[in-house]
Amino acid sequence: KEGADQNRIVSRRMQFVEIDPAGEAIHAGWAPHLDLEPIAAGDLGSADNVAVVVPGFGTDAESAGYQADRAATLYEAARFVDPGASNATMFWIGYDAPDNAPWDEGWDGAGVVTESMSTAGGERLADTVDGLRAGDDDRSHLTVIGHSYGSTTTGHAAHDHGLAADEIVFVGSPGVGG
Repeated sequence: KEGADQNRIVSRRMQFVEIDPAGEAIHAGWAPHLDLEPIAAGDLGSADNVAVVVPGFGTDAESAGYQADRAATLYEAARFVDPGASNATMFWIGYDAPDNAPWDEGWDGAGVVTESMSTAGGERLADTVDGLRAGDDDRSHLTVIGHSYGSTTTGHAAHDHGLAADEIVFVGSPGVGG
């Protein structure tokens, strides 16, 4: 999406991915002309290195811009560390993460005390990663980074569904599911 700050990667070439309710990527493309929140930086289909960031507690559609900025920051860091490699980063919000308090709209935030939301999300995450792998013929080095409750979701994807990642990173984890 074109942004006000033309010097940041977020305002340049960002990729969007449409996700169906089952969590499978059904279309990816460049959309600088559309009013869509970008969720990936770099080309997911051709990058040497792909990172999928799974955010956690409090993540919803309203935080998409913030999460896209985080994906772009990670992308820029990867480019700095290895300028000879092509990189792509994507934030993934294909599951119902528990809401932050206060719980104005009900008790969804109480979902952090169980793993039911992360269990369901783990299946969707594994399906999405399988879709990314199919799109690049298993050529890229793929890392999944789970943050907060997203690490529990990532753990379920790995343990319960054989997450097709080369590496898995857990950050600020309340516990790895599975």
